Amino acid sequence: MAQLSLENWQDFDLDENMIPLVLELARLPGIITKSSCGGHTCPGTGTGQRPAGEWYITFMVTWDMAGLVTLLRTLSKQVGIVSTTQAKDIQLEVKWEGMSCPMCFLTGTADPASVAEMLREWR
Repeated sequence: MAQLSLENWQDFDLDENMIPLVLELARLPGIITKSSCGGHTCPGTGTGQRPAGEWYITFMVTWDMAGLVTLLRTLSKQVGIVSTTQAKDIQLEVKWEGMSCPMCFLTGTADPASVAEMLREWR
């Protein structure tokens, strides 16, 4: 399976409202996007789709210096070094147990483009 990058993102079926956030994450070293959903008026049952007004993106952090520095910098700027945080309309959960790389779940109801802008400012 191809890995999403800044060069090939058009080859993936991304929800329009998620494109800025997916691309901003792709710019961060050591981040591998796994899936995303921008919300749907009629989400399919069992598809992982979120209802309209909600979104998610899952990504892995590579187990090397680039990935870990990106993860730690992002968490420390957001809330300090913690595994789960909630801020306004965004939630970040990091799962470490039994995985070769940390898996992150970013969910929210805030505009994904505004979250992308926040990440851009942190970079």
